Amino acid sequence: MEKKDFEPVIVAFCCWWCAYGASDLAGSSKMDYPTNIRIVRVPCSGRVDPLHILHAFKEGADGVMVAGCLKDGGCHYIDGNMKAEKRVLQLKNKLKEVEFSIIESPRFFEKFLEGKPAEEAPRITERICGICFVDYHLASVKAVEDAWNITIPETALLLRKTIHYADFVTSHMLHIAFLCLPDLVDIEERNFLGLAKVKPNLVKLTINLHEYGNKVVGEIGGRIINPVTAIPGGIAKPLTQEQKDKLLTETSQALKDVKQFTDEALSLMEKKAEILSYPVTGTYYMGLVNDGWHEIYDGNLKVVDAKGKPGLPV
Repeated sequence: MEKKDFEPVIVAFCCWWCAYGASDLAGSSKMDYPTNIRIVRVPCSGRVDPLHILHAFKEGADGVMVAGCLKDGGCHYIDGNMKAEKRVLQLKNKLKEVEFSIIESPRFFEKFLEGKPAEEAPRITERICGICFVDYHLASVKAVEDAWNITIPETALLLRKTIHYADFVTSHMLHIAFLCLPDLVDIEERNFLGLAKVKPNLVKLTINLHEYGNKVVGEIGGRIINPVTAIPGGIAKPLTQEQKDKLLTETSQALKDVKQFTDEALSLMEKKAEILSYPVTGTYYMGLVNDGWHEIYDGNLKVVDAKGKPGLPV
């Protein structure tokens, strides 16, 4: 009996911007590459978790490669390629120890703050990120208040929570629209623009809710990007009655949009139920809680396992 040549099955996780683009260009240029390579397009190589790699091996892959942008400043998400490299090297060397490490390019904000009055920190640190600037704004002012042992008025606390929740609306709608929903719809152009062609109402709801979050941030924070009103001791200015009425009207419509958006998005997820179970693995979850309820502004850290049982892994 003649023995056939072994042909390994290779799963290639390719970054959307560079590696996948290269493979696409090879195809359009009529260049051949091995047919035993199974390409999986990902937004960024930094999004490839070791569990994805292990799952590929579990499902029968003989080899796995992670291809991303070039090292020297080529990543569209700053340092996703560096994160991917570290994860792959750790996996190749086998897991011998667990460390909590966040890879972050130097931004030198600590240096910017040296010698500055503490009350200027909330207006400086919020420039760390162009999407979650409210989080940095509030975290910074809270740190100053903790250092000075300040308790803010209840009204100021409610306004801060409201602007924080509004920031969650804007950032999460961006995430869902650009990184999630296109994968739930069978479209050739798998991106936000392609989604708009087949699901225009869903895209319209996304834009409406993102705009609503921005309006709330603008009214309470003084401006949409890099708000200025959270200061040590409270909020720099209260809402006028006119602003309150305006936000109540906007919120009433936003709640209707949320209901409609949720119904449509869940319907898409139900049709792609296999995505929700990939990869199948247990994990631990950590978040803030306050009186037993999930909290995002202030609270105590809580860790639970995959079944919701409190506790840390031993």
